[in-house]
Amino acid sequence: MCASKLVLYGLGDRVCHREDYIEQMKFMKPVLEQADIRYGQYEGLISDKGHWQVGCPKHYRVDPKFINVLKGEGYDILSPNGNHAMEYGHEALVDCKQRLDAAGIRALGIGANLAEARTPVIIERDGTTIAFLAYNSINIKPGWAATANAPGFVPMHVFTYYEPAEVYQPGTPPWTRTFCDRKDLALMVEDIQKAKQIADIVVVCPHVGVHWTRAVLAEYQIDLAHAAIDAGADVIIASHPHVLKGIEVYNGKVIFHSMGNYAFDPIISADGKPEVPAGLAQSEIGRLFHLKFDPEYPFNEMFGSEALMTGIARVEIADKKISKCSFIPILTNKLGQPVPQKAGSDGWKQVTGYMQDISKEAGLDTSFKTEGDQLVVITG
Repeated sequence: MCASKLVLYGLGDRVCHREDYIEQMKFMKPVLEQADIRYGQYEGLISDKGHWQVGCPKHYRVDPKFINVLKGEGYDILSPNGNHAMEYGHEALVDCKQRLDAAGIRALGIGANLAEARTPVIIERDGTTIAFLAYNSINIKPGWAATANAPGFVPMHVFTYYEPAEVYQPGTPPWTRTFCDRKDLALMVEDIQKAKQIADIVVVCPHVGVHWTRAVLAEYQIDLAHAAIDAGADVIIASHPHVLKGIEVYNGKVIFHSMGNYAFDPIISADGKPEVPAGLAQSEIGRLFHLKFDPEYPFNEMFGSEALMTGIARVEIADKKISKCSFIPILTNKLGQPVPQKAGSDGWKQVTGYMQDISKEAGLDTSFKTEGDQLVVITG
C-alpha cells in the first residue's frame, strides 16, 4: 500500500473451535492480505481461567492456544465486547484481554474497569491515526458491565416497550420500541469527541440489533449509530445478529448495521467433525425465528441458512480521510470455510442481491455500484 492510502477490513463474528486455520482460511488469505488493518468481533473469550456462570452456554470460552489461530488469521484488533464476554466471570475477561494484548492483537471494549474498557484502541499506520471504540447492548446482566472498580464490557443499556399496533384487535403483534439509555449515550458521545481530538479516523463497533431476523433494524441501533456519527465517528461496523443487515448512509458516513457471522465454529469433536445436531435451528427459539437447518452444512448447525451469507466491510482511507466504503461478499461453504465471491458468479449475485434487498426492506435509501469484486456504497 502507498503511504497515503490505507485499507481497513471489518469482519463479522468469529468463534474458534478448530486449530487448522490455514485450511479454514485458505480461500480468504489472498483477500485478507490486501488489508493494512483487520478488525473483528470475537464472540466469547479466549482464556482458561474463571468460573462458569449458571445458565450460560459453556462453549464460548476457548483455550488460549486459539490466540495463535487468530494471530495467524492476521487480526490487529478484536472486540470480545458482547453478550458472551462475562460468562466465566471477571477473571476470565481480564485474562482474555491480557492474552490478546500480549499476542499483539489489541482487545477492544473490555477492561479491568470502565475507564480502561472505554479507552479507545489506537492504530497508527503511515502517519494516519485510527481510533476504535466498542459498546454492547446485548445480555447486560447484573455485574457484567464494567464499573469504576470492576471489570466488564462497555455497556449501552436499552429500554424496550411494546406499543399496540391495533388496540381493538386482541392478539395482534405490537410494535417493539427501543431506546438507548441517555447516560450511556452521552458517555459514548464523550468518548468519540475525545477520540476525534487525537485520531484522524474514529471507528465505532457496537454489538447491537435483532438476531436471526431478516432485514429488521431495532430503533435503538439506528439512534446509536446516528448519535455516534453526529459526535464525530467516521464509520460504524456493527455485529451480533448472526446475519447480515443493511448498509446505511447517514450524513455522508457509512453504517454497516451487521456483518453477520464471519467464521463461527460449532464444537468440534475429536475426529474433527462438528457436533450436530445441537443447534438453535432445532430449538423452540429456532422455530420462533423460523430458522432452517440444512444438514448439508453441519458447520452452520447453530443458525439458519441466511447466516451462511457474510462479507467484509472494506474501508479505504486516503489523506487521513475515508475515501470509499464497500462490501466484499462471502459465502460459507459446507466445510465452514468463508469463501469470497467473484463478481458475476452465482454466489456473488446471491450475497450482493441479498444485501441490496435487506437494505431496501429496512427503509435505507442506499445506492451501490459494482467495482471489481466489491459492492461500493455511494455516499454522495
